[in-house]
Amino acid sequence: MSANEVRYRVKNWEKFQHYKDRNPPWIRMHKSLLDNQEFHELTPFSSKLLMFLWLLASENVNGYIPLDEKRIAFRTRLPLDEVKVSLDELVGHGFLLTCERAENSTKSVVEQLREKNNFGSRYISNKVKGDVWNRDGGKCQQCGTEEDIEFDHIHPISKGGTSEMANIQLLCRSCNRRKRTQIAGQSEQVATQNETLLRKAQPLLERCTTETETETETETETEQNISSVPQEGAGNGFWIIGN
Repeated sequence: MSANEVRYRVKNWEKFQHYKDRNPPWIRMHKSLLDNQEFHELTPFSSKLLMFLWLLASENVNGYIPLDEKRIAFRTRLPLDEVKVSLDELVGHGFLLTCERAENSTKSVVEQLREKNNFGSRYISNKVKGDVWNRDGGKCQQCGTEEDIEFDHIHPISKGGTSEMANIQLLCRSCNRRKRTQIAGQSEQVATQNETLLRKAQPLLERCTTETETETETETETEQNISSVPQEGAGNGFWIIGN
């Protein structure tokens, strides 16, 4: 594939199909389709193909699909002739866009999303899992149970954490959920505190702004008064006002 390759792209992909940092095993279906007249005007074959195309698009972080009719027919296991007709129909109804991709990337979806969102991947390698399991003895590091054990990122990925062994621990499902709730609560508390501080600081900021404006006006008046002093050689009764 060459640079500036023409591809299909699903319309509004980032708005409706965003998956943070993982290659999803699913796509989202939105209730708005029930009232989408354009969707209901599609032929049954085209609406079926559209669902498959959404699945194909989920393999790329930007929702791109190679403009390769034979490849699409093979991946969807649908007749090539009907695929060609339906692709034109989907483009005509605005469900697919044709565009040029600026560069040909061979990076995985996880790698592309990690670069795009500036945080790491939740994926934990089997080696790291094995090492963590042996280190933690197969037990929850909070309550000590051996039931419903999960691998937990000690420092969340969304806050800069990694999937390295030092940042992974074993937690049971209950303790892991409790931890997530606490983190969410702390984030909400910080946001509330910041909002409160900003609200308290607002009168002070307004007062500082008013004082600055008053000082500026005073300085301007002083400059004008100084420039109103009679200048030598100007003659009686003539004043030179500030420029």
